[in-house]
Amino acid sequence: MNIGLHMATTVYGYFVLSAIAYGGYIFMNQFDPLSGPNLECAFDIPKSQYDGVQNVLSQITNYEKCMEVIPQVFAFEDANKNGLVERCEDASFQHAMGSTKEYATKFSG
Repeated sequence: MNIGLHMATTVYGYFVLSAIAYGGYIFMNQFDPLSGPNLECAFDIPKSQYDGVQNVLSQITNYEKCMEVIPQVFAFEDANKNGLVERCEDASFQHAMGSTKEYATKFSG
């Protein structure tokens, strides 16, 4: 009797965890933003746009300093000066900082 209850609990647990894993897989395939179509960016922002950003980034030594300096980095990234850092602007920034175009396009935010 006791072994039967243990086996039933084990089988039930297996099916529940399998359903959760399968549901997570379906959810990831439906809503994963990185597996969608790649963004088409021209990468036409001149690298001189980012002159001085390394000096600003080198000032970051702790969290408070990061919060103080990060708006200056966003100012470098915002090429069209509309107050928003768009995905292609972020991709161009990442590429200028050394990432490949494919990586920068896929992981721009």
